[in-house]
Formats: sequence, C-alpha cells, structure tokens
Amino acid sequence: MKKIKTLLIGLGKIGFSNDLYNENQFLSHSKVLKKINYIDFVCGVDKDKRKLSKFKEKYKIDASNNLRHSILKHKPSFIVVSVNTDNLFFLLKKIHNFETVKNVLVEKPGCKNFNNLKEIINIYKKKKINLYINYNRSYDLKIRNFFKNIKSKDYFKSVYLYNRGFLNNCSHFLNLVFLNLDLPKKIQILKKGKKFKSDIQPDVKLTFKNGEILFVYKKRYKTSHNEFFLHNKKYKLKSNKNFTDLKKYKKIRNAPIQNKDKYLYYSNYKIDKKIYQIKVYNEILKNKNIKLIKKINESSLKILYFYRKLTNNYNKK
Repeated sequence: MKKIKTLLIGLGKIGFSNDLYNENQFLSHSKVLKKINYIDFVCGVDKDKRKLSKFKEKYKIDASNNLRHSILKHKPSFIVVSVNTDNLFFLLKKIHNFETVKNVLVEKPGCKNFNNLKEIINIYKKKKINLYINYNRSYDLKIRNFFKNIKSKDYFKSVYLYNRGFLNNCSHFLNLVFLNLDLPKKIQILKKGKKFKSDIQPDVKLTFKNGEILFVYKKRYKTSHNEFFLHNKKYKLKSNKNFTDLKKYKKIRNAPIQNKDKYLYYSNYKIDKKIYQIKVYNEILKNKNIKLIKKINESSLKILYFYRKLTNNYNKK
C-alpha cells in the first residue's frame, strides 16, 4: 500500500499532548499517525508557537502556523482536523479548495450545528472528498454489535450518567444509538442543570418507538466520566470506566420463578486505547467501509438536529 501523505491541524490535547509523557499510551492523533506504517505524517499545523516547537522536537517533522502554505508545500491527500468545535466549519470550508485533498477526518461532532455539518457534507460530496467524523467507538465492529439489539421489538430502557456537557460527553453513545434508531418521538427535560462552558447539562428523558433513554448529569466527577445501563426482555448491557469496558448479560431461559428477573453474564469487551484510534484509520483508509462511513455521518447529523431541538426546549424551560 502506497504511503498516504498526511497533515494534522490542531496540536492540542487530542491532536498532540494527551499522551506526550507516556510512551505506552496512544491517545493523540500525532502519536497514532506517526506509528501507522502506511501513513507518511508530513506536517503539524497550529497557531500556538509553543505547541509547534514541542511538536517539532518530539516528532522531527515539519511544523507550521500557516495552513495554506503547508498544504501547498506538502500536497497531502489526507488531513486530520482536531481543533475547537467553533473552528471546525471554517477550516473544513477552507480545506476543500485544495485539489490534492481526498480524505478528511474531523473530530466529533463534525461542526458546531446541524446546518453547518449538512452544508459541509454536501460540499465534500460534490468535490468527491471523503469526510469522516471521529466517533471512534462507532468504527469498532464489536461495539456496534453490542448496540444492534436496540432495534428489537422488545421495549428497552437505558440510563446514561454523564458530566462535562451533554453534546461533548453523550455524543459517542448517541452516535451508536442513532446508527440503529430514528430520532426520539419525545424529549422531556426533567432538570436543567448548570452549563459546562457553552454546553447544556440537563437531566433528560428521550422516548423512542421501542424504548427510552434517561440521561442524568452527575456533578461529583471532576474529570470526564460516563457510564450507562441498557436492558430489554432478552439482554442487559452495562458500561463503566468511562465507556471503555462493556459487559453483556442474557436473560436466563426457563429460570425458576424466584430467578425470573435474573440475567447471566454473556460477554464483555474492553477498549484498548493503544489501538482504538488505529482501528478508525484502518477502517477509513484501508478497508474503506463506505456504507458504515455514510451511516456514521447520517447519525452525526441526527445528533446535531436532535441537540438543536433539545437546546430550544432547554432555553424555553
């Protein structure tokens, strides 16, 4: 496989510094891009000169604060965009004008709002540029399989605990949900809660055709934290450790009356953070799973459309 010339925009935590001082972790795009043998990582771009200096010292590749100059110089076919959500739309509109660019991976949620993301998806489709949104758990087949059963006719119930903003923290879970379900039929804000930066943090109940999800804000966690519980008549799904450890249980068949509501452990799956971003790159650049990529983008649009409705309800309450 010919090496794919790659440029990274954004040298913040996700782009560069999350795993800077830990050789055994692979949490940043920089470290993963440098590790993958079919990627030619040519340049990092950021406005912050201190970040550029640290990046260049660490990886010994070009670092620049001029995006246009860097793209014209290196002619990358693949660009990773890892910047603040407010800047995603502006950068994505800028990137599509360069002829060498054929693939773009952008951090979730893709853009700040539904209209922006819909516009970008349409532009990239016309330009024949592949756009991928980095809901990394949705690119993992084993995790997707855990969520397939919510399409069942059996009514499901779920509780999701979160902090540090609804869109920021709940969107990975919602992307997996919306891969399988349409938008909720009803949105009920049970408690407004305090905002995290510009992101809302309500307790909210979503009612679907075949189930319901209760999102509950948990203030006690200082760092990003989420866990969830989901069940129907046939199975139960649990996750803790910040959505990295999933466990599945199946209902006991022909159980004694005293055990009729019991579930037996069936399987589990732990996300290996050393390779979970590598899996995303493999899926989009090697396997080119077009059907999956389209579904993830559609689910991303659903999230932003739903979040707009949720925010409108929140502001009225």
